[in-house]
Amino acid sequence: MNQEDMKKSLEYTNMFRKEPHYIYLLIFLVSCHVLFMTYLLPKGWADTPTSLEIIKVVGSIVPVVRNIKINMPSYTNYWGLFYSIFWIMAPLFMILGFLSSFFYSTDRYEKVVLKMSLTRFSIILVFCVLFVCLEFEFPLLSFGPFMNQMSKFLPKLLVSWFASACILYATAQMIRILFLKLSLSNNQTLEK
Repeated sequence: MNQEDMKKSLEYTNMFRKEPHYIYLLIFLVSCHVLFMTYLLPKGWADTPTSLEIIKVVGSIVPVVRNIKINMPSYTNYWGLFYSIFWIMAPLFMILGFLSSFFYSTDRYEKVVLKMSLTRFSIILVFCVLFVCLEFEFPLLSFGPFMNQMSKFLPKLLVSWFASACILYATAQMIRILFLKLSLSNNQTLEK
């Protein structure tokens, strides 16, 4: 193995060793989802029995998929499939958020895990969980000038879906930090 091959193999092992790598993967996944659904998926495919079954199954678990069908006059099976595939990917977004918290920089770990009070952290966690619950129930439609998950304008569509994925990502990060804070407080209690 020559030196260049060795450097390349080391580069690959450095993947996912820093928190930003996880957010980059999140950006990539959301972008791929939006671009695929917008430009590559034939709109007629959303009316096939397979797609309707996906929408039905996801809608039985995720209320927002049912709610857009019931409450949106512009609803088509295409949008049902768009939402369904996003929510099928949602556990992956949460896993990325959870795993990213293992690779905080020293400064970030100190600020978020060690120095932030449990009260302040709990308030942030409650807001994150509240946002996930709202997102789980209601679509982000006409939520300010930059948010509309059914927009025909690609940048607005990307921002809207990325915001939704980030809410899931951040909540999972907060849950992991809660575990860290609780284990640190238990360790400090045991030491006394």
